[in-house]
Amino acid sequence: MCSHVRKSISRACDGCRQRRVRCDGVQPTCGSCTETGLSCTYCLPTKKRGPRGKGARVNNGQMLTAQKQSNAALVPSIRQSTLAIWNDLIQDLSRLLDGASVESLFAEFIDLYMRHLFPITPLIHEPSLRETASRICPTCTPLDKKSEDRVSSRTTLPSTISEPSSHGLEEHDRFEAQYLDRKPPTSIQLERSLNLLTALGAAVAALLPTKLSVSGARVAAILLNSSRQMLRTFEDLDVLEPCANSIIIRYLHVQAIHAFGQMRVSWYVFGEAVRLAQEMRLQDESSYLGLDPIEALLRRTAFWQLSTGDKSYAVLNAQPYNFHQWNFDKPFSVSEVAEDEDRFLDYSLLHNSPRLAACVIVGFNLISRIFARATDFLMSLRLLTDFVSTSGGNSELIRGQKAHLEESDFKFHKLLNNIPQWLQQPESFDFSAFGNEAVAAYAREYVWIQYTNIHLTFRALRLILVQKALDAGFVDLIGYSPEPALIAFHKLDLARDVLTMIRAVPFEAIKANGESMVEKIRQVGACLLELSQSVSTPAVASRATEDFQEILDVLASLDSRASDALAQRISS
Repeated sequence: MCSHVRKSISRACDGCRQRRVRCDGVQPTCGSCTETGLSCTYCLPTKKRGPRGKGARVNNGQMLTAQKQSNAALVPSIRQSTLAIWNDLIQDLSRLLDGASVESLFAEFIDLYMRHLFPITPLIHEPSLRETASRICPTCTPLDKKSEDRVSSRTTLPSTISEPSSHGLEEHDRFEAQYLDRKPPTSIQLERSLNLLTALGAAVAALLPTKLSVSGARVAAILLNSSRQMLRTFEDLDVLEPCANSIIIRYLHVQAIHAFGQMRVSWYVFGEAVRLAQEMRLQDESSYLGLDPIEALLRRTAFWQLSTGDKSYAVLNAQPYNFHQWNFDKPFSVSEVAEDEDRFLDYSLLHNSPRLAACVIVGFNLISRIFARATDFLMSLRLLTDFVSTSGGNSELIRGQKAHLEESDFKFHKLLNNIPQWLQQPESFDFSAFGNEAVAAYAREYVWIQYTNIHLTFRALRLILVQKALDAGFVDLIGYSPEPALIAFHKLDLARDVLTMIRAVPFEAIKANGESMVEKIRQVGACLLELSQSVSTPAVASRATEDFQEILDVLASLDSRASDALAQRISS
């Protein structure tokens, strides 16, 4: 039996630790527990540095009691409209799971996001997310109807990679120390936390339906609907007082909606996220001054994710730029995410390390630069076209803009010249430095997902840029002959380079890249289809037809609506 009186040791009581608030240590009940009406106990084990002992186990009953006490303080702060949506969601999921633990499903969402989606969309602070899940839904029964006898279960990674390292515990303790200085969450913060969990679950279920232990499509539809309903209950306040999660929630909605093939809706929701970022002045480095470090980090990654997404919509889907610095009165001053940034990951898990975090940031920044250089090229091409049609024959202006186009093309092509070895040849990179065999396999999967994103994106964009230059009449400026037979051969060669890369990477890595990668592959397929139907050279047309069929098979295997659209184009 544990003592309810504070012992002469320096640590927070159970209630304050669960709520992540500062404990004043007053006997027999601390100030925080007095205010909330919770019992002040010291039953939960303390965090220890170094490898976890085999006997260090937490009594499930004690932990569940502490979690219920914590949630009892949380529930009154959440409005009934949000609670009603959450409780309906839990009931719907419970029926779908047929008795399985809903909490384990949310744990599965977090694990899958961190394993498959985080490498290319690092928008989540993992310790905060897992903390939110453990505090808000320890058993995932309705928040106002906690059951005494229901003990939670969690879906975890294999035991070989779930034990914390000494470094991991130090980083985890650092995170806890930061949270002890924070005030209890407000109503809007709690509602955003619920909304973030549901939005993340919707994105995971929509993008990785076959990875889930239940029907991904059905779960995704339920979660997406609930998450969007939940956002509407506090949307006005969220717009008036936005934070990083305001953007991240909407971006996760965009990913889920896009996966359902609703391009116009996803574009609309994406625009909402962009307008919030503009209102928060995320393009201005000074806007990050004085912010909580984690909040500043999430805002910075959200900015660069939106910037890349905006360029992707423009280049791949012919949408107007919404978040380009030309749309603002001042150039963007925001810095990239620092490559030594290590606060994303939960270091109580052995498979996480600063080395892995660095890999993620390097790849994240690189894909942003690829789209930035591609956009610079297209902007230069547009300016050159305008100069030719409006300059009145001013050869000096035209000559200067042609030189700028050539320079933009050169900068794009040299982007992959000096990238790290793991992003050049992951098949030959030694991952043993990350840890044991299971940890190394985890890191290898991260790198393959990033490698696929970077190299397939670069090759697909290279083909798209050549086609844009050809359409504008300036393909000769970037080293290609405009003669029809020759340019057809060059385009076929570029498309085949994409196909070669598709064959070289793990198919699971392509699937993890989601609908944005499908769209790039679809663009390559459209080019091959055009070559097969319009080129007069039989050898080129035949080769293009064969390659197009292979691309079509890839799209069909990815189970995307893009493949259906392309198939309809053939029949027409």
